Amino acid sequence: MSPKVTRLLWRWRPNPLKRRSDRVEAWTVLLTGVLLIAGGTAVGAATASLAHGRLIEQQQTRRPTQAVLLEAAKAEPAPAAVAGVDASGGRGDLVRVAVRWTDAGGVTHRGTAPVTAGGAVGEQARIWTVDDGRRVVPAPPTSGQAIAQAISFGVVAALLFGVLMLLIRLSVQHRINERRTLLWEREWERVGPQWSRRRT
Repeated sequence: MSPKVTRLLWRWRPNPLKRRSDRVEAWTVLLTGVLLIAGGTAVGAATASLAHGRLIEQQQTRRPTQAVLLEAAKAEPAPAAVAGVDASGGRGDLVRVAVRWTDAGGVTHRGTAPVTAGGAVGEQARIWTVDDGRRVVPAPPTSGQAIAQAISFGVVAALLFGVLMLLIRLSVQHRINERRTLLWEREWERVGPQWSRRRT
């Protein structure tokens, strides 16, 4: 058996000198490892699944709506334009401008919406709405983007869970070490005077 494996398993080997704190530490190490692997995977998968469901819901509830530009959708100045997904699903520079659109009930609305840069006043542009066309929202993610974003959320959640488990492990280890120090001081108070008498 290699020295590394021996050092890893020393807490589990029978030993009359093994203290209760050693057993607690061993179980803490084991439990932390199991939670990091199994728990982190479960948390990451659940978060990714939940995020993907929300993103798919956006695809199903956000509707494309034709709007009339009330101002030119100029790509400049640059700070007004943001990289995003245009109405057709492709990549493009989006700029928020004033538009006019009609909802499902025939009511005309005015507001601002992100549209693909380059349109002139009076031209039509595709925007995305919810609530039967009464409220403007950003374009929904594509299927590929939904998967990528869901995976990202899952990875972040798993990493945060791992950090939490390690912090708990460090906290428990700190308490174990404090307990060991206290027991050592008590034992020394009992044994120390005997050593002093022997030396004299």
